[in-house]
Amino acid sequence: IPTPSNVVKYHALQTNSKDNVTQKLGLFLVGTAAPRHNKIHVFALQARTTEAPVYSGSLSGHEDWITCFDWVTPPPKNTEGRLASYLASGSQDARIRLWRWVTTTSDPTLPNVVGDITEEDEDEEDDPDDEEIIEGEARLEISHGNNQLTSVYLEALLIGHEEMVNSVAWHPNPKPLYGQDLIVISASMDRTIFIWSSTDCNQYYSSNEEIGGVWTPIARVGSAGGILGGSVGSSLLGFLNVQVEPKEGRWIMGHAFGGPLHFFSCEQSQEVLQGQGEGKAAGPKISVEEQAALVQWRAQPCLTGHFREVTDLGWEASRGSYLITVSNDQTCRLWAPMKKTTTWIEIARPQVHGYDISAVASLSTVGHKDLLVTGADEKELRAFDGTHFFSRTFSLITGQRTSESDVSESIPRVERAYIPALGLSNKASAADGADEDTSAASKSSTLLPLERDLGSTSLWPEIRKLFGHNTEIARLTSTLSARTCLSTQYSTSYFHDVLVA
Repeated sequence: IPTPSNVVKYHALQTNSKDNVTQKLGLFLVGTAAPRHNKIHVFALQARTTEAPVYSGSLSGHEDWITCFDWVTPPPKNTEGRLASYLASGSQDARIRLWRWVTTTSDPTLPNVVGDITEEDEDEEDDPDDEEIIEGEARLEISHGNNQLTSVYLEALLIGHEEMVNSVAWHPNPKPLYGQDLIVISASMDRTIFIWSSTDCNQYYSSNEEIGGVWTPIARVGSAGGILGGSVGSSLLGFLNVQVEPKEGRWIMGHAFGGPLHFFSCEQSQEVLQGQGEGKAAGPKISVEEQAALVQWRAQPCLTGHFREVTDLGWEASRGSYLITVSNDQTCRLWAPMKKTTTWIEIARPQVHGYDISAVASLSTVGHKDLLVTGADEKELRAFDGTHFFSRTFSLITGQRTSESDVSESIPRVERAYIPALGLSNKASAADGADEDTSAASKSSTLLPLERDLGSTSLWPEIRKLFGHNTEIARLTSTLSARTCLSTQYSTSYFHDVLVA
């Protein structure tokens, strides 16, 4: 293929012969990454053969790079129904296309046409695939096997995302949740995960005709949140991948830009559960929109972590209650074990910076806990003080802190900190903070912090700046009383030591 390719996928397509025997046709799909005329090139591999895959043609329609594929082959309702498979393809044009693959017995007098791909065809100003195609007409036909013909039809065009679609997945068992036979889940850089369904997709295998109805998003799953226009550490910039729990489909995992894994669990209302239990009649049939309203997806704790080199770490100085880490991903993160378990999680993100952070030191004392200082490539030291939000979260998660043993309750502190729209210093006032995205699509069923909370509500206010270095800061440390902080900087020939009292 002369055009650069962006995604490749293999699928064994199930086909029925005239004797009702299930056979398989190997298909290699190649999605292109051209400036225009992007296509899905199809290579067919006959069953039980050692021959190389044969180019069979292409499917056109996407206007930008093709990014993802996923297949599903639902079982037919009766033996007379033809076995159909469905391909979902996503693209950077923010569109999803559904393709229906149906195999029938072909006319034996027709020759097996083998396609050919040439560089001239890709470079033509007027692509022949851009010609108008009659609605319902097959976009591609592949002859194979014992006079079998696999026809490919454009089933639907899904429009709803505002940015590139990075991943698509078919729901493995949608019937108990939505009462539908086909459900598509997509992830996009617009910070959303959509669940799609057709209004009449239950009629898809009663005949060889297309699915009726319109494909629309019936649910939006996601916990966007964060700072609008913020960096990766303070805002979800989009989803790169989506996966569905393969057995029941009651868990969705979204891989976000920057590394965190978002989890969403399905919770059905009591009406749906009663209708499914003990063989009770489901009552009058309701629409897919009404069914989707009875299914709630709730955000669960994320798997988070640094996504670039960790440059320094240290324990909280007064009691070693939590671990502090800083990284070249421009974030400072706190880690602590959950109570009654040995699992460590990220509990706060005191600083989301605009420079790579190279050093950190805890200044906590018995009389003033939750105080730390960081150094970055900007050659300044910044001191941060804890918040009431962090104190409550830390106590709930770890069970380590109680009000009677906390001497620092008398120290005045703010509820939370805010990142300014144009600046690097966390502020204690909401009036100085940047706009935040509060339109989270999924509610949370846990007290553990989510990614959207870590990047915004868990910030600590900056209380002081320390100046003096003229090159990047290398390391930080402090005395046991936290009255003196020692910092070192990089130099061309030796280290310069600076004491800051």
